[in-house]
Amino acid sequence: MAWTISHGTITHETIEPSYTTIATLGQHLAHTLPGDKWALLREVFDPRTSCDRASFSPAYALRMAAALDQAAAHRLMPRNWGELAGRLAAAARRAAAAGDRWVWS
Repeated sequence: MAWTISHGTITHETIEPSYTTIATLGQHLAHTLPGDKWALLREVFDPRTSCDRASFSPAYALRMAAALDQAAAHRLMPRNWGELAGRLAAAARRAAAAGDRWVWS
């Protein structure tokens, strides 16, 4: 199974990582972010939340993008996981810039 995440590229394609990939990234995010930033992301990155669809307002997507960027730049974030976090942050910013909801399904 995989997530379908909106605004994956500038042409609005999707990003489609597996549930396992997102859960693993979530572990890295939880270890590199302060609690308040992790709380912004936990709904979709923590497999214990049992979320199978989420939709975030443009303003919330911007806050999520900032947290993802912070984690991607953290010295303890493995490079390949940081790249994924950066791609997701860019998608969140594209959704916000377009005034769209950032949708995970």
